[in-house]
Amino acid sequence: MKSKVYLPLLIALFVFGLASCKKNKDPEPIKEEVFLDTAYSSNEENTMDVYLPLKRSDSTKVIFLLHGGSWATGDKDSLTQLAVFLKDKGFAVVNMNYRLTGTNPANIHPAQQNDIKAAINFVASKAFNWHISSDKYGMLGVSAGAHLALLYTYAYNTNNKIKTVASLSGPTNFTDPRGIGFPQAAAVAALLGASFEANPTLYREASPLSKVNSLSKPTLIIHGNFDSVVPAHQATDLYAKLNLFNVKSDLLLYNTGHDLYNDANKQEILNKITSWFSGNIK
Repeated sequence: MKSKVYLPLLIALFVFGLASCKKNKDPEPIKEEVFLDTAYSSNEENTMDVYLPLKRSDSTKVIFLLHGGSWATGDKDSLTQLAVFLKDKGFAVVNMNYRLTGTNPANIHPAQQNDIKAAINFVASKAFNWHISSDKYGMLGVSAGAHLALLYTYAYNTNNKIKTVASLSGPTNFTDPRGIGFPQAAAVAALLGASFEANPTLYREASPLSKVNSLSKPTLIIHGNFDSVVPAHQATDLYAKLNLFNVKSDLLLYNTGHDLYNDANKQEILNKITSWFSGNIK
């Protein structure tokens, strides 16, 4: 009789125990985190803001953002809203500063490319602790930052961590003088440490257009038709060369100037950026 009485109780306790074990095995979702002004190398200009999304894992994709400012000015703060937007879409976002020209004689090209490499290596070293991917990375730059992002992806991405790149109003060819005035030419000379007449080879080697080949990464190009700072043909020429080598690419042209966003197109651009990185970081 006792065995008949205790058997249902034992079964109930066993089932309850299994349920408790299963519950204990389900981890709590990883909470979002933000790390501001994180140093990624010893140079005082090398800081980044890191935005880590909710429910991330070791497969969470990472996007690096590079601000504009003619390589001489600007700050990561200008891309904070974009960083938060992409974080809320489930990406880990690294909004980075890099060495600016004019602040130190050593800050000429390829100093900025070395900064990008250092930032990528730093983030990869934190991948386990931050619960993000160690190699599923994309890069987006605006204006001068777009030039840096394109050039890094095409020419300096030796560890193949960057899978795709997006350019917003970015210069692509320093050897083409069409539509380029003195301020732009002076900014490029400050970046490269020489005039075009003094070193045309340097200008070519620092031009993303010259680095495109059949192995180049998928590229999203967004530009304004009436851009008076970086003429639109810099975008269309890059797109044509990518197509020549059958590299996956997309070109969006808007009837805007150098500043792309307006009330009519902002959400469309943000949606395109999101879908592009979702489909091409892999």
